[in-house]
Amino acid sequence: DCLAEEPPPPDHPFFGRPDVLLSPHVAGSTAEAKERMGLAVARQVVAALEGAPLDPALVVRAPA
Repeated sequence: DCLAEEPPPPDHPFFGRPDVLLSPHVAGSTAEAKERMGLAVARQVVAALEGAPLDPALVVRAPA
């Protein structure tokens, strides 16, 4: 399933195990999730163009 820290650090013990297969976590790639992401982006763009506040939960690397 998921690791506590993603991506795991290069020295994570799983990387040295021959009986472990690691793959990316892609549970958010459903059609519903993609639709919600698209709508959230559209709302943020409209807010930015109108000078309205952005949803801080959706801002990546917001200015300090």
